Amino acid sequence: TMLDAVQKAGVKHMVAFNYRFVPAVRQMRLLIESGALGRIYHFRAVYLQEWIMPHYNMPMIWRLNKQVAGSGALGDLGAHIIDLGRYLVGEIESVSAMTRTFIKERP
Repeated sequence: TMLDAVQKAGVKHMVAFNYRFVPAVRQMRLLIESGALGRIYHFRAVYLQEWIMPHYNMPMIWRLNKQVAGSGALGDLGAHIIDLGRYLVGEIESVSAMTRTFIKERP
């Protein structure tokens, strides 16, 4: 695994969960940690990005192609949503999910 390789090499490693550093996300974490919002029972997130596929008639970019990217959109972008949930409200206890590809064929 990647972890085995970096441990064997003795190098530093990390996953760049950059959304943690968005000012609004940091502010939300402060509000949650302060107790200002009370106990959090539910975290819901969606990832809606226009930049990734601005037009239905454009070719699919590499990061959405599982054969090229290794995991497709869920692994690439969904990992950030999972990290945000953990960062904001703690470890995940249960999950309910729905995924959908709205435009299945591209030029």
